[in-house]
Amino acid sequence: MQVGVLGAFLLSISLPMEVATLPGTMNDADFFAVVASSQKFREYVVKVMPSTYDWVVPTGVSSELDVRQELLVNIQARHTMGYDTDLTSYYTDPVLGAVVEYVK
Repeated sequence: MQVGVLGAFLLSISLPMEVATLPGTMNDADFFAVVASSQKFREYVVKVMPSTYDWVVPTGVSSELDVRQELLVNIQARHTMGYDTDLTSYYTDPVLGAVVEYVK
């Protein structure tokens, strides 16, 4: 009986981990990591986007997010300690998450 409970518990842990590490989701995680960690990559993203790209995204009734400004200045300004030393702040930053989703 206890072996069955333990097996069910381990299965409940392993299935979400398997879904989280599928190749499709790894590409998203890699892209997030590069956008979060490399100012040069963020500048490259801005450089290669078409001139008609709409950088301003509405985020509410009277608010908007300037994705270009975030990529060029604000992400670096908010995360001064660097990606390697302050990883949690990157992954809990909702604005960074929104920027990554918008440009991918």
